[in-house]
Amino acid sequence: MRLLVLLPFIPDPTDRGLNQRGFHLIQGLSKYFEIDLFCLTQKSISLSNQRIFTGFCKRIYFNQSDTQVVEDLEHFAIQSQTPYDRIFVGGLQLWPYIEAVFPSHPGIILDHNFVNKEPPESESSIALEVLHSLKQLNKTKKAEQASHPKAAIEIFPSELACASLEKTSAQGSNRFVLPDGIDSAYYNIQLLPHCPTENPSAIFCADLDKDFSVDAIQWYLESIHPEIAKRFVDFKLKIIGDNPTPAIIKLVSNMEGVELISGITDLRPYYQQAWFQIAPLRLAHKNHLPLMEGLAMGLPAICTTLAAECLQPDSRVMIADNTKSFIQAMACCIDEPSALKQTIDQPIQEKHSWLARAQVLAQAIRTLQAPIPRIIPSPDVSREPQLIVLLGLPFHNLTMDEAVEECVSVIEARTPSYFVTPNVDFATL
Repeated sequence: MRLLVLLPFIPDPTDRGLNQRGFHLIQGLSKYFEIDLFCLTQKSISLSNQRIFTGFCKRIYFNQSDTQVVEDLEHFAIQSQTPYDRIFVGGLQLWPYIEAVFPSHPGIILDHNFVNKEPPESESSIALEVLHSLKQLNKTKKAEQASHPKAAIEIFPSELACASLEKTSAQGSNRFVLPDGIDSAYYNIQLLPHCPTENPSAIFCADLDKDFSVDAIQWYLESIHPEIAKRFVDFKLKIIGDNPTPAIIKLVSNMEGVELISGITDLRPYYQQAWFQIAPLRLAHKNHLPLMEGLAMGLPAICTTLAAECLQPDSRVMIADNTKSFIQAMACCIDEPSALKQTIDQPIQEKHSWLARAQVLAQAIRTLQAPIPRIIPSPDVSREPQLIVLLGLPFHNLTMDEAVEECVSVIEARTPSYFVTPNVDFATL
């Protein structure tokens, strides 16, 4: 079975950070399907990253043109020669291209994990930022409404994300939650055992440029940390994440026993050394990865119900949804470190792995109504050649296949013409 995968970008590094979901799911799906990858990207892809994808994708195309996405996607699909059985779409922002190139394909799988977030028009105007947010919300809503009748399967990273859509708008599609997973080989307590610091310590890993992180840190530092610092003077908290907002920097700078750390590429040493991790999240978010990675390495967690949304009941997780219960939970972990188990159950680790997530998704893809008609863009669909002027002469910017066809027709017609080729500047026939 052949699967076309569309992604809005390639994260760097590919297999770490907030946006690693697409990479791991594709890698896992490659064990069940033959995969072609078409990706939008605004920067050059390193040779090492290209080699990573060639290891499990048959064909790869990194599109760097904002104006020719539809045309390039059409040609990429046509050149595959064999139609695609299924199409995996990694985000609503890609839906316009699907509608243009595959308007009737019945085997589309849409992942609602990716969000098309454009920068606000002015950082200095709160009114413009609010207007921009409403504009993005409206665009997302329209894309959701357009995708529901046509997506055979819709997957969501959390129950909250799934429930946010209107039930009536999802008719004709199968919806289910597919939480983020963990790289069980990388976050492995057997290879990197837990080695807590001498003094009590905790970590909070988050995206520090997001509203939910600002709210969580503000709540913790203003309402929880002062009481903890009063009871346990040697307690230390490390807040880890990139791009902290000015509000977060200001909050942390005035707080004893709290350290702000950025630019970390490997969180495992921090998971090893901390006594426990916290996640005082009160606003909707989509990054459950740090919590799960820490648990995979045996690090207990104290978090809100919202933060633990994608976790199954676990003896190493304490739920605290208000200031009093959060303080009590932290005090319990510091007074009695054994209150939370610090051993990892291998079956649980495997159950939350990316390979397990990909297996669930592969099963859902396979059980779509069969047989699904194989649909690719009609080979008759061709883009309008782009006219360019070089040294005062007009040229059409063609693909190699188009150039070869044009050469053949010119030779047969014996008409004087000019060509630009990859290895010959000008050829006069």
